[in-house]
Amino acid sequence: ANLDIKVPRNLSMDAGDLGILCGNLLDNAIEALEKCTEGARGLLFHAYYYKNSLVITCENSIAAPVTSLKTDKADKQNHGIGLKSIDEIAAK
Repeated sequence: ANLDIKVPRNLSMDAGDLGILCGNLLDNAIEALEKCTEGARGLLFHAYYYKNSLVITCENSIAAPVTSLKTDKADKQNHGIGLKSIDEIAAK
C-alpha cells in the first residue's frame, strides 16, 4: 500500500462525511484486493488539498475486469458498493 495524505487539520467538510467517503473507498479497494493473488495486490491512496478542494484518489489492483457496479454480496438489500454515498458527499 502507498498512502500519501497531506490535508490541513481543519477542513471545511464534515468529519463524518470524510469518514464515510474514505471508508467506502477503502472498503471497496480491500474487497477487490482480497480477490487478487498476494503478489499482485497494490493500493494507492492519495489525499491532498488543492485550490480549496479536497482531492482524493484511490487506485487498487483487480483480479478481473470490472463489468458491473453492483455488489456481489449476498445481502444486496443492505449492501452496495458505496458509490451513492460517495456521490452524495462529493455533491456537498
